[in-house]
Formats: sequence, C-alpha cells, structure tokens
Amino acid sequence: MRPLIVSPVFLVLAWTTETFAANAPNSSFPSIWPQPFSIDVGNASLGTGPVKLSPKFDIHLGNHQNEAANVPDLTAAMQRTMARLQNALPPSENKTDDEWKQEAGNATELTALSLYLVEGRELRDISVEAQSWSLDPTTDQYWLTVTASGDGSGSYVTAETSLGLLRGLQTFEQLWRNVSAIGALYAPSTVYIWDKPAFKHRGLMLDTGRNFFPVVDIIRTLDAMAMVKVNNFVFFPTSFLINARTTPQQLNVFHWHIVDSQSFPMQLDADPYSQLAQNGQLPGSTDQVYNTSAIQQVVDHASQLGIHVTVEVDVPGHTMAIGKTEEFRDYIACFNDTTTKYTLEPPAGQLRIANETVRNFTSGLFEATMATFPNSSLIHIGGDEVSFQCYEDDDATQKALGLDSTTDFQKLENALGVFTKNITDTITNRNKTVVAWEGMVEGQFMVPSSLPNETYIMIFNTNSSNRAVVENIIDAGFRVIRADKEYFFLDCGAQNSISTSDTSPLSCEIYRTWQKIYSFDPVANLSSAQQRMVIGGEALLWTEHITSETLDSRAWPRAASAAEVFWTGDSFSIINENSTALNYTRTDSNVLSYAESRLGDMTSRMEITLNIKAAPLETPVPSTRVARNPRPRKEN
Repeated sequence: MRPLIVSPVFLVLAWTTETFAANAPNSSFPSIWPQPFSIDVGNASLGTGPVKLSPKFDIHLGNHQNEAANVPDLTAAMQRTMARLQNALPPSENKTDDEWKQEAGNATELTALSLYLVEGRELRDISVEAQSWSLDPTTDQYWLTVTASGDGSGSYVTAETSLGLLRGLQTFEQLWRNVSAIGALYAPSTVYIWDKPAFKHRGLMLDTGRNFFPVVDIIRTLDAMAMVKVNNFVFFPTSFLINARTTPQQLNVFHWHIVDSQSFPMQLDADPYSQLAQNGQLPGSTDQVYNTSAIQQVVDHASQLGIHVTVEVDVPGHTMAIGKTEEFRDYIACFNDTTTKYTLEPPAGQLRIANETVRNFTSGLFEATMATFPNSSLIHIGGDEVSFQCYEDDDATQKALGLDSTTDFQKLENALGVFTKNITDTITNRNKTVVAWEGMVEGQFMVPSSLPNETYIMIFNTNSSNRAVVENIIDAGFRVIRADKEYFFLDCGAQNSISTSDTSPLSCEIYRTWQKIYSFDPVANLSSAQQRMVIGGEALLWTEHITSETLDSRAWPRAASAAEVFWTGDSFSIINENSTALNYTRTDSNVLSYAESRLGDMTSRMEITLNIKAAPLETPVPSTRVARNPRPRKEN
C-alpha cells in the first residue's frame, strides 16, 4: 500500500473520550520513551491482530528513493535501526512457549517500513537540519503507522523533515519484543502514532571545565541522548492516517560547557588564543585537551544524530584558567584566589571588564570559538556569578574606572554592559543566537540592554517560592530555557557537596530523583502569553564530583526523565482497541508506575545497545568522586 503524501489534515474518527482517573496505561500499550503525543493501538482500519517482523524485513525511502546517496545521515539512521532491532528486549509477559506460539500463530509479517516526506518538502540530511537551528515546531513531528493488512509492506513513517523521520525510526525501534519461542520480533497489536515535542529545546549540559572527559565518553552520551529524543505545541489528540484516514524524543541540544576557572581544554587555532588550552589544563595534566579534530568528531557525531551543539565560554567570571597563560595574567582580576570571598567554588578569576584591551581580547575569543564551531547556531556567553567584590578590590579595575577608594556600582555595571555588548555584537554579526545565564538579567549585575531581544536566557536559580524570576525575565522580552536547580542539577547529592547541611529546595545536598524531575511543570503559573516564551529546558551535569567512571550513573536515567518532561509536556493520549481516547496527565501520581516501567525498559535498551550503566530507578546511590571499580571504556 503506497500512502498518499499530502499536507497533514485532521479527520476526526468516531471514538469516545475518557479523562484518566484511576487506571494507569497497561502493559498492552507500547513501552516507548519519551511517551508520544498520541498513540492509537489496535485500530480496525489498520488491520487486527498481532504483528511480527519478517526475516526479510527492510527499511527504505519511499518517495525519495533516488536521493538516498544525498542523505548519508538518514541512510545511517535506517541501518542503525535495523541493527538495534536485533537487541530488542524480551516480552514483559510471563507466558509459556506454547502460549506464545498460539498467540503469534496468525501474526501478520511486516516486510518493510517506508519513510516518506510530506509532498512539497525538500529532503535534506539530518546534520544539515540539526545545525540549522530554528523554533519551527514541525521539524521533529512525525506519523508512524504499523499495519496488519495486505502484504506486510504498508507500514511507514511520514514527516516534514529528515529530523522527523529520524524521530519516527527511534520510536519504531521500541515497539518490538524479541519472542524466542517464535524466533521473531513481535508486537501485540497494530499501532498508529502521531508525535511531536511540546518544547523545541531539549538539552543536556556537560561541564568539561572542572573534569575532563575523553571523546569516547561524550560520543556515548550523545548516543544515549538520541535514544530519548533529547532535542511543540500540545494539541488535543486526534487520529488520522495517510490514505486510510489522511495525514501527511530525543534530547536535541548538547550544551558543551567546555571551559571554566579550573581548566581551558578547548584548543583554538587562531593566535593569540592557541596557547590557552595547553597552558590551561587541569593541574597535573599534560594531554587533556580537545583539539580541533576531537571537537569536529563530537560536532559531526551529534549532528548526524539530530543533536545541535551549543558551545559555552563563560565570561567574565569563571575565567581563571585564561590567566594560566602568562601573557594574559594581567587580564584577570582576583587571579587564583583560593578563598570563598569572590566565588563559592575557588579558584576565583574574572576578566577585567573595564580594560579595552581585555574587551577586544574577549570579542576575539568568541570569534575564534565560532570559527572552531562554525555550525553552532547557539553561542552561550555564560554571565553568571560575577563578583562585585572582586572588582571593588581590584586596583586595575578601579583605576580604569577612574575611581579612588569608593566603588561606583553604576560605573561597574556600565562597564559590564559595554563588555557584554562587544561580545553579543560579535556573535550576532555572525547570524548566531546568544544564550546567557539568568544572572545577566536577574542578579547583582544586570545588563539586559546589552543583550539582543532574541537572546535565550537559561534559568537555574529558582524554586517553587521564587518563580517570579521566570515571569520577570519573560516580561522583559526574553525567551527562556528552564534548568531549575531544584530539579535539574544532576550533580547534586554527590559526596563533598559544596553546600552544608542545607535542606532547602535549592540545596545541592539533595539528590534529584527521576521522580522529582518528572514532576516538573515548565509552564506552571504562567499566563498563556508567557508560556509561549518557554522554549524548553536542560538537565545540567556539573562535574566537580563526576568522573569518566561515574558519568553514566549520574546522567542516566535522570536525564531521560527530563527528556520526557520537555518532549511530552503535561499530557498525552492513548486510543485503545475500543476507539476510546484515554487522556493522561504526566504529573498524575497514577501514571508514575507506567513511567517507571517504560523508563526501566529504556535503561535496559541503553545498557544492551550502548553499554550505559545507569543508576537504579528504585534506590539511587550518589556517586563518589572516584569509582572503586572503574568500567573499561570501549573505543568503538
């Protein structure tokens, strides 16, 4: 059956609607993470009965077969899905071999899955679309149909982009169970899925300034991100098919906090910045540098998986490592102060914002960074935890501002504004979007007028009692990315946390469980207009207490929990075999057991496919700084 490829048109079929109350989704529903927007299981128009994959099963392009050579990333994604199907999980039901043979005896054999673009859409490769960042909600949307009718070749993924086709493939992989009794991959019913993310920006941040992680670790983390759609609108669910009805999870942003006060491991080829990486390594290190080749390997791999790389160079604070190069020592105020007078986490060091030479140096630093990450559309300038006291105690800054002994706060803020404007002009002149921490617009130093209106502000220092910060930033005209510390600081709960015996919501002594993360509502208490300014969120991996050996268990499965928060949004729908639409609220406590089962399956898939050793779901144990039994890393 060849589908008619048209622009999506919704045809409302006859079904009844039930709002979820007491009964959670059951095991007959597919175990997919993140939960799709709408699933229709066992619909009669798709054919009835179970489905199994034919030994001759294949995946191919539908209406763009002649262009396969032009989309190597999409071709690789199809091959990857074929390979991962061989790692399908066993069924969750406890049945005898005879029971399985009886149930699956009449299963329709699925011989092919076809990938179609909606008519009139240009076929571009995945990496091209991942690098061309936009807030267009259609880029990740897809429709997946698995039928039990005809000759088994009438199943397909339809999307408006290659990214959408990729998301559909990632979901298709999760539909199947490996039933050894019948020697086949099996699904208990036909399925129709309409899926799209609630939020465009779905990210994971990794801090490589405080601890160095080999490229193989970053690659493995990117692979895991892709499995859970770490990358818009939530619409009331309906069902429609190509032809039969009519139609047409991933974390998608890798936020690379690549440098910090502790080290500057990013190799830049342009002078005078080429010395920074070699001189700015962690103490005792001689080869912990991301050279141009390593950076390109990370960016290319991310792009092929549909993940955009956002690079962050945090300024003017957190820059002590720059002063490790003798030539630039005088550019840093409070250099290498090891007390907590200027920072919660020594060593201190801040660029001298009032010095014109330093301002020009910093603008050039971002030019060199963008040359190293030419396809990154989002450039993060940091801007958090800038210490007024540091500049007040710095003679060079006082002299540059023309002050004697009493600091003029307004002059300092003005100097920061000029410093920031130089950087943002450098970035926007390259047609890139500025990202900054909330401290640039809500904090001791506030320079919102130095930021372009299109700037994305990352919010982290909020909890349930100070949500006004979110409203203030939105009302100032900025789009926001939620990274609230109370929910998304994945490092918290590790031993030797820098906080003391604080049990407040923002305390970093409290482990953020996957359930806590799952309970987050990105748009709580916001007006409809304000909600439109929330473009998504990120889970954050600060790495003071995380090493290569503990990276997996600190990130997973909790980053996957964040992925579903920002993919699924507040609600989803399952249409059962009786054509009854069951509408579920993600944060309802009765849905948690369903979520736990699906998340458990996803962590199993990660371990089988990627050798990811996630933390247990039930009783997470905070990681220590050094693992007792480090797990060897595979280099492939």
